Amino acid sequence: RYTLWLTADSLVFDSGWNNPNGDGMADGRDVSRMVCVKPSQSCRVRGIADGSSMHYFTGNNSRRWHTGLKPSKKIIYDKVFKKADLTVYGEGRETAYTWTVHVGGNPGSIDFKYKDIHGTRLDPDGSLVIETKFGEMTHAAPLAYQIINGKRLTVTSAFREKGVNRYGFRVGSYHKSFPLIISSRVEVDATYFGAGADNVVEAMTVDDRGNVYIVGTSASLDFPLYHPYQSGRETFVSRLSDGGDGRFRLDFSAVIGGRLPWTGNGNRYSSGKEGGC
Repeated sequence: RYTLWLTADSLVFDSGWNNPNGDGMADGRDVSRMVCVKPSQSCRVRGIADGSSMHYFTGNNSRRWHTGLKPSKKIIYDKVFKKADLTVYGEGRETAYTWTVHVGGNPGSIDFKYKDIHGTRLDPDGSLVIETKFGEMTHAAPLAYQIINGKRLTVTSAFREKGVNRYGFRVGSYHKSFPLIISSRVEVDATYFGAGADNVVEAMTVDDRGNVYIVGTSASLDFPLYHPYQSGRETFVSRLSDGGDGRFRLDFSAVIGGRLPWTGNGNRYSSGKEGGC
């Protein structure tokens, strides 16, 4: 999985892997960066809200829980290169990014480099593959187009290698009197439920009322508990529900030992790791 951090000149992919299987492979973390090469000094980063809400239930102190936070729908790097902008946004379970080359701009000015990685390569399908400690991240082959008189016209495009782990774009002929859009995407995942250490989500589902059920294991002493059945360092069961006001509620969250039945009428059951009491 990846968590995406955005800085003044970089997209930072924070990759982590948690190993619950005890097969000898250690937990770990890897951070790779997509850095704009010589960005414009006049670049300005701004966000556009999407009208949704985010909710954080971290730790067992309810006063530190936060609900109803308004995330940005898009992050725009205005004039990151001369007459070229970068827009980063979520699309389903993926992170997408779009370069906009304005009238008078040059798509050849787009220049980015990957750092803190094992390597990169261009695959035959036109995608850009980033090799990291935890595997590969794939940036889909770019799609370029223009909107002219209300019609979308496709422009030939491809990633262009500029140096070691350094890339830009190669584009075909296009109308210089209209903006040019170049887009791609990369998979990304993020979660914000848990506590300080050793939290593993084993399963998650949504019922017909929109309640979210999460089952996993945790060794954290500050795991967010609410109406717990038993406290310990075992398996956890939690439920989040829509409060009807755009905010999620933590209905119950328990760290349990042994087995707890769960039936179709709302009773809970779980089976998982048991270390005894």
